[in-house]
Amino acid sequence: MEKICGAVRLSPESSTTVRLLLPLTRNLSRQHGVVSFNRLVGVRVPHLHLTSLTALTTHCSPSPSPLVSASVATETSAKVIDGKAIAKQIRDEITEEVSKMKNAIGVTPGLAVILVGDRKDSATYVRNKKKACESVGINSFEVRLPEDCTEQEVLKFISDFNDDPSVHGILVQLPLPSHV
Repeated sequence: MEKICGAVRLSPESSTTVRLLLPLTRNLSRQHGVVSFNRLVGVRVPHLHLTSLTALTTHCSPSPSPLVSASVATETSAKVIDGKAIAKQIRDEITEEVSKMKNAIGVTPGLAVILVGDRKDSATYVRNKKKACESVGINSFEVRLPEDCTEQEVLKFISDFNDDPSVHGILVQLPLPSHV
């Protein structure tokens, strides 16, 4: 592992794992004390603990998204890839890691999604996220709010999900109506 911008450089495989499990670790840590990240993912990311991940996401880049901050780009030459095979490999890895997490700490990860309005593209995206979660063993929770809901209503659901021990990640589907 190589240090970059005060954080840790990850292999492409480990980087995928970090991007997918990072939102889960924060809530798990709050509920169960400090969680060793390598315990969640086996030994793929040696010596990387939750405190290191927090530093990685808060100090590595000015990006507002921890997922972007945790993703480390590598220089490679262009090559043709089999996207379906890679997607299957990622799903298989996540399924295995979710299973390890269930066995190690007895928790099934959960993703909550808040959808405001009735945009077809957003509804399709949310439906596909729900299917993806279910296919790898992650619980999925969904709230659909009307287009004219208030910002306070959205924030209330975020707060409720944040307090729910079965929810480890919250996705607010964008775009939101302009008044929110």
